[in-house]
Amino acid sequence: SMSNGSTQGGSIMAAIDLHTIATLVGWTVVMCGATSRFPQISKILKAKSAQGLSTTMFTIEIFTFWVVFAYQWQTIGVEKISTYLEFALLAVQDTVIMALMFYYNGWIFTNKGAIAAVAVAGLSWLCVSAPYSTLQYAWQSLMTISTFRHLPQVVANFRAGSTGQLSIVMMSMATYCSFARIFTTLVQVETNRNFIIACYIVTSTMGSTMIYQIITLGPSGKGSDQAKATRSTRSKGTDSKSRSTSRNSGSASTPRRRRSVQAAENEEQPAKPRSPITTRSRSRSKKE
Repeated sequence: SMSNGSTQGGSIMAAIDLHTIATLVGWTVVMCGATSRFPQISKILKAKSAQGLSTTMFTIEIFTFWVVFAYQWQTIGVEKISTYLEFALLAVQDTVIMALMFYYNGWIFTNKGAIAAVAVAGLSWLCVSAPYSTLQYAWQSLMTISTFRHLPQVVANFRAGSTGQLSIVMMSMATYCSFARIFTTLVQVETNRNFIIACYIVTSTMGSTMIYQIITLGPSGKGSDQAKATRSTRSKGTDSKSRSTSRNSGSASTPRRRRSVQAAENEEQPAKPRSPITTRSRSRSKKE
């Protein structure tokens, strides 16, 4: 009986410790989510450019984060707010990034900017205030779409050969949040646990891929620069070969040109008149 009591007490203590650790990890994710977009915002303001950033990725994130926050608010409640509070903070920061993207791309004072602002504000409000049944359907749909939200940015980086103004600090913090949420979901969440963990695994992989792209490609495109350097060396090599062949052909044809020039000069020169002395000497030699 004492052994059974000790094993039960040990399992309870282990469960308590595990939940405590998960709660602490969850709050680190919340703090990380509250500041993860600051490096990206600072980088855009410093460069005065949003070049290389995908509007599709940030648009999907804004809608998805508001829906997830509203759904978790109505499903889990305030007791486990550490498992989802960062979604609201990320949505606000992504909205600021979208506004900067529209401003520096010259869209903010156009019809496109006005429509986008009204759509983001209106749909975000509807996501927060929508009934539970609507949120449940929207949550399942948007979580599936949001799992691949980084894919447009990955493709854009690959096509451009660079990562533009994409911040490696932001992506590192976001990837940490995704990895940490795998652990907190496994310990603290019971509803739709496997589905949520699968989504976080995919987003962690996508985030790691973008970090790899930032390191290898860089903001100015190291890969594209290497390709340009290779093309320039190849073009220089072909130019030098063509020049050498033209020189060789020119040197080979130089004697022929000289001969033709001398022949033309001889034809153009008039015949010299013979002197009387030479004609007399020739006539005497004939008589003899």
